[in-house]
Amino acid sequence: MHQKLGNKKLITFYIFLIFLLSSINNYNLNISNFFKIKNIVVNGMSNDKNLKVESNLNFLLGENIFFLKDNIYNYFDKNNDVKNFNVKKLYPNSLEITITESKPICIILDNGKEIFLGDNGKILKAKQDYSNLLKVYGSSNIDQIFRLLKTLKKSSLNSKNIKSITFFKSNRFDLNLNDKKVIKFPINYNDSILEYAYKILQDNNFVDAKIIDLRINNKIIKNEQ
Repeated sequence: MHQKLGNKKLITFYIFLIFLLSSINNYNLNISNFFKIKNIVVNGMSNDKNLKVESNLNFLLGENIFFLKDNIYNYFDKNNDVKNFNVKKLYPNSLEITITESKPICIILDNGKEIFLGDNGKILKAKQDYSNLLKVYGSSNIDQIFRLLKTLKKSSLNSKNIKSITFFKSNRFDLNLNDKKVIKFPINYNDSILEYAYKILQDNNFVDAKIIDLRINNKIIKNEQ
């Protein structure tokens, strides 16, 4: 009699254990489903572009919101039209992505082709008329051009006053200004020489100079013709 009672208690315990484990598994399953990404909202660009990015990010649907995979960052890294992006998690299952779109900063004219360089250092597929953009001749080296433009931006030289930049095979460059002045720089330029060029432009002694040659260290050659 005691043996049968013990068996009944053991069976009851097993039934309870199975029910408990089943409940825990169902709970975990529900929690897991609760945090799966169901909605993605993109803003910061035109409506058409936002919708296109949302469509391209459909591979994130069904993923756990806590564990975003690197492929979302890889996607934006390969998207040349994007300068910056911010991903905001709206719990339990939505993402809001705000994009800062890259803007063209110059046109590189290479063998009759127009290459639009963005402020993120990448080539853009520009479709608008950017005829007023600064033009770059003589080089298609994106890193070289972008490095110079960043240095110019930090200097006192106003890029709006620069009509074009001409690179030479020696890797030095000329700045061609809107007032038709030309400033010739040495191969190894730096912040100091750019600031020096700016001060020369403010000097009344160089008002009539058409060419300001800074290629020789510690020497200024000007041409007024």
